[in-house]
Amino acid sequence: MRGLNKNEEAGLLMKLREIQSKEEFPSLAAIAVQEDEMVWSGNVGYACLDPKEKASAFTTIYHLGSVTKLFTAVALIKLRDAGNLDLSDTLQKYLPQLTDLKKQAITLRQLVTHSSGLPLMPDNEKLNQMMQEFPPTLESLANAKFPTIDEVLAGLDDDVLVGEPGDQVSYSNLGFALLGHVIELVGKRPYATFIKEEILRPLKMAGTGFWEQLANTDYQEFLATCYLPFFDEPTVAPPAMKDAGAFVPAASLWASPFAMGQFIKLFTGASSDLLSKDSIDEMLTLDISTEAARYADSEENSGIGLGWFVSELSGHRVVEHGGADPSTAVHLAIIPEQKCGVFVATNSGQNPAAVAEASYAILSLLLNTTSQSPRG
Repeated sequence: MRGLNKNEEAGLLMKLREIQSKEEFPSLAAIAVQEDEMVWSGNVGYACLDPKEKASAFTTIYHLGSVTKLFTAVALIKLRDAGNLDLSDTLQKYLPQLTDLKKQAITLRQLVTHSSGLPLMPDNEKLNQMMQEFPPTLESLANAKFPTIDEVLAGLDDDVLVGEPGDQVSYSNLGFALLGHVIELVGKRPYATFIKEEILRPLKMAGTGFWEQLANTDYQEFLATCYLPFFDEPTVAPPAMKDAGAFVPAASLWASPFAMGQFIKLFTGASSDLLSKDSIDEMLTLDISTEAARYADSEENSGIGLGWFVSELSGHRVVEHGGADPSTAVHLAIIPEQKCGVFVATNSGQNPAAVAEASYAILSLLLNTTSQSPRG
């Protein structure tokens, strides 16, 4: 399979620079994979603005936001394949204390496909105060306090549901918080430990982890400084924003683009003992249709698989997931049939759609090179 030539590589770097300049991102870094090979990487701008430290697709570690959910989905399928649970199991089987939700039987499959009927976030006083203020003040972000899983569980009843389980796709951080707790219980260890031991280590994703795993280690100096775009100039996001409490399984992982290339390889043909080919295909297959894609400008064959959103790009099935908060934005997209994938990240929440635009531009070029070359 032909790789990218120098002109194509230069064109991609120019595209990154164009988007970074237009959106005033502190940095933009990307990695591209075909089958089991990283065929291109690029980075522009700074991982830290003061003092200035250049970003690197190989060493700068970005906050992944909701792309964390894909690791939660992999953990779920890994436990399923080991015979430790079934996707048809109800949430209440593992969390019997949810007595007020017993009238609504929510399955693990519905949680991972965002069809559980659960809202984006629970009705919680701490969360309501944070989410109702936009743009948020620096003071409120510095004092951000996410609830613990015990606090979340204590407040759940039938009134929390925004729809009947299984009726439709309704994106839910709450659902993935609960899914992460199930993984803890079934995996018999803390969620972050399970992800590190069962996914990150086998995939050799060095420097990838959660805030508490990376802080005060040799990797701390490589963490991208995250900037808020709401003020006259880029402002460093308070660390409290990254302590997600119960929502760690939904939005708290950090990784470099290079490490994310290792994750992409799992889905583009690299041999791995982590998941079987059948399980990988199952995760990437449309499970529930939606009227429009979540990220791409597409209404055809759109929906969600097991954790992955599904849409079309240039006539090809694309599976993808973005991640963003006020101080970060990333996008991961794969064309399964062409065995190619892209990850793009920035350290600002300025415009997540522009990060997805960059990943589509890279994918489009990979599709062209793939179609011009024989299968190898």
